[in-house]
Amino acid sequence: KDAGGRGTVVGCVGAEVQTFVGTRGTTPLRRAGDEAAGTPVDRPVIANLATAPSARRRGLAKKLMGAMEEQCVEWGFEEAVLIVEASNSKAMGLYKKLGYRGIGSEATTPSLMVSDEGKVVEATVKTVFMRKSLKGGLQGSLENVDLGGVVGVSVAAALAAKVVAEGGVNGILGEQPHCTSPNQMSRLDLGV
Repeated sequence: KDAGGRGTVVGCVGAEVQTFVGTRGTTPLRRAGDEAAGTPVDRPVIANLATAPSARRRGLAKKLMGAMEEQCVEWGFEEAVLIVEASNSKAMGLYKKLGYRGIGSEATTPSLMVSDEGKVVEATVKTVFMRKSLKGGLQGSLENVDLGGVVGVSVAAALAAKVVAEGGVNGILGEQPHCTSPNQMSRLDLGV
């Protein structure tokens, strides 16, 4: 805070309730048109999470997301959703760490961009629709499990166990003196 007792804004986030349709309930009703399929469902959408560069890597984004998730529960919802640009890997990584998982994507989501001339213009971007269960206990935890990640870890664990059991990598692959360039491949049977 400054001498006048005023603080500096270092982060923000918002949420609103939107109606979605489609087989997965990930298409905003306002853009669905006549081909809208599925039962309309209201979902709380967390949006516009931002932190000042000076406040990053301090847990502020996590606290802001937690506050919005609490607000969604107060509104009576058992889930929160968000839509993130597919190219924003840092944001997607944060959301995954917080328990969100991708449940859909859209190749041409309407967006606003700043042109090279500094003007705001309409554009389209590829987006990922992410969801997190806000249910408590085991049910909420199970709904937030990334099955793709679990399968990947399981395969890696099985491979590591096989490597150890077979006496190291050479025990599985055998000696590979004929591999003289990175373009040559050896076949590896994981046995899983």
